[in-house]
Amino acid sequence: MLKEGARTLPEPQLTQTIADAALSYSHRNLPEDVEHLARLVILDNLGCAIRGAREPLTQFIGEEVFGRQIEAHDLVGGQLEGPLHSQAMLYAGAAHAIDFDDTLIPARSAHAGSAVVGAALPIGCKLGVSGGELIAAVVAGYETAARIGALLHPDHYLLGFHPTATVGVFGAAAAAGKLMKFDTAKMCATLGLAATQACGLKCTFGTMAKPYNAAHAASAGLLAARLVARGFTAPHAALEAENGYLCMFLGLPEAERKIEGPEVHRIRDNAFKFHAACHATHPMIEALRALMAEHTDLAGRIDRVDVSTNSLCLKTASIGEPKTALEGKFSFSHVAALALVGCDTTSDAAYSDAAIRDKTLAGLRAKVHTNDSEMDHFRTTVTISTCDGGRYEMNFDFRALMNDREAVSSRIETKFITNTANAIGNAQAHRLYADVLALAACPNIADVFCIPGQNS
Repeated sequence: MLKEGARTLPEPQLTQTIADAALSYSHRNLPEDVEHLARLVILDNLGCAIRGAREPLTQFIGEEVFGRQIEAHDLVGGQLEGPLHSQAMLYAGAAHAIDFDDTLIPARSAHAGSAVVGAALPIGCKLGVSGGELIAAVVAGYETAARIGALLHPDHYLLGFHPTATVGVFGAAAAAGKLMKFDTAKMCATLGLAATQACGLKCTFGTMAKPYNAAHAASAGLLAARLVARGFTAPHAALEAENGYLCMFLGLPEAERKIEGPEVHRIRDNAFKFHAACHATHPMIEALRALMAEHTDLAGRIDRVDVSTNSLCLKTASIGEPKTALEGKFSFSHVAALALVGCDTTSDAAYSDAAIRDKTLAGLRAKVHTNDSEMDHFRTTVTISTCDGGRYEMNFDFRALMNDREAVSSRIETKFITNTANAIGNAQAHRLYADVLALAACPNIADVFCIPGQNS
């Protein structure tokens, strides 16, 4: 009999459906392209984390949580002594430190990789899971994040929430629960405990607090699974419950809530980053690079640059006059200026404090004008007007690049080696690249991800 004031929770529907889907994935049943994408996700995110290991925010977390400075080889493979969720925090913070990690578009454009891979690697290495099990868990994490993201109203982002944290935490929880071989009840409870830890604000953009959102998501998701494994209780219908996640975080109206079956793989809508700036600027960068390559004499004649894209992209990278290198990554005008002068926007070294102060770049920033258009966030039109009356236009649809498997694989290889060679040595970087690509045949992932130091 219910005590006075108590009430029954709704029958698990949304949460249970998503939990069941997460548990249904197995490596042997994944479509070939999905399995390939999952390996690229792991590879790309690992490269970002190794590169991010030397960033100040990673060192701050390492000093506070582990009491010492952090090297790249500390990030994975059980090199650190301490709670697994703290290891997940460190790894995910490093992976998102320079804002170079991928974006899962259906998950409200969350940087799902840092949360999902960040949670999966520590528990996977601890348990000694196979490469196939890790791949399936990453797919489960991405698909969970995508389905929960699809239940949110677009205004969730516009209101000021950062989906890397508010959605990514569920992906982290699902990946961990999958590796821990949970049943439906435990996975529902894990998602419930993740729901009450979902947090992250857009006002953090341009500061270290933004990558901390990813760090918290990975840590909270893994901790949720570990606590549930011990018997910790949490609501089994936290998504749809009264005063639950969808109610409090601006979910869609009940009549509009639809959940795709596990046969639909939204990891296919993942967008890798090939430039070390906010993803909203990437179609613009590609368009400007193509235009400047086609018309090599434009550099000295530019009078005005118009960038047309949708309002959400413009609001995401809206810092007009950046004061720091990190703010520069969230500035359409600054990123455009870098592209116009031929800076290597694929390297985070291009986004420096010196570049912010550079007078040539400052002059070009003043010439860049952004325009709200009806096009979707994958597309951009750039128009360069010259001092002698010329007008040059280029359109770019980022989906064309996303769907080019050969181009994506080639760019990720280059990006991975560039991100990792300085930290772990060129030979070790190439070895790790090959091992992750061959992950499906690995019986114990700790053998792959236990990265020795350069002096080992």
